[in-house]
Amino acid sequence: MSAPISGVIPRPVDTDTPLERLAYLALACTPGVGARHLASLLSRYRSAEQALHAVQHGHTSIRSADVSVANARELTARCEALGISVLVPS
Repeated sequence: MSAPISGVIPRPVDTDTPLERLAYLALACTPGVGARHLASLLSRYRSAEQALHAVQHGHTSIRSADVSVANARELTARCEALGISVLVPS
């Protein structure tokens, strides 16, 4: 029998702050950033805010133009207007 496939759950250090949640959502919604890439960023930079800062300053392979806190903010607002809760790992 083959070994079970373990999933990667990218977990930020702390999603209690609004900016950390937005940074996590911005990174998670970025084209080309899957669960493993997000987990790698969070592991390397220790928080979504720090990972986002690194992306915005060209320290990663992700194009900063693809990452948008404004889009994450808009997504959150639209979900709240519809009564939908946006969940992020904690």
